[in-house]
Amino acid sequence: VIKFFVLDALTPTAIHSKLLKVYKDASPSLSTVKKWTTLLKSGCT
Repeated sequence: VIKFFVLDALTPTAIHSKLLKVYKDASPSLSTVKKWTTLLKSGCT
């Protein structure tokens, strides 16, 4: 899901906000989303 949002050019904050709407308390923290976004943009899958 996060990979799709990164490819869709959403910011980590926007991604986190969308995840919160769906997963509520089970969503990853903003810092985790930022870390994953950075990794995905650098080519890790």
